[in-house]
Amino acid sequence: MTNSNVPDLPFIKDVKGPRGIPRTHFWAVKPSGDYLADSRTGREFALAFMATEAAQPEGPTAIGNIVGAIIAAGDKSGVAVGFFQTIVGCSVAEWQPAAIERFRRQYAEIDKEVDQRLAALQQAQSRQPSRSVP
Repeated sequence: MTNSNVPDLPFIKDVKGPRGIPRTHFWAVKPSGDYLADSRTGREFALAFMATEAAQPEGPTAIGNIVGAIIAAGDKSGVAVGFFQTIVGCSVAEWQPAAIERFRRQYAEIDKEVDQRLAALQQAQSRQPSRSVP
């Protein structure tokens, strides 16, 4: 990978973009046409992704880029379906009431911090003298 922030996963590839500029393709997948085999490949891709995420829980995540690339490709293959079924299935397996409540509290704390920062920025902007246009 040219970008050290991008996880090393079998479905993420560096490719040459317009004018030969390298870019990261987050869903470089070629379905075989065998839906069952492809869904199993998607499952393995999801498990690899989750293992990478679990190893760096505080690091940046590539899930937004992956989902965006799948949508942009219009991929409805077994690979994409297997990927999402595994992500959801593993997530649901962890849906314990105590864990859900812990996430709810964590998100509330994050929301409060973001709201405070936004309010401080808005207050600072309101204190700046307005610039009049002659």
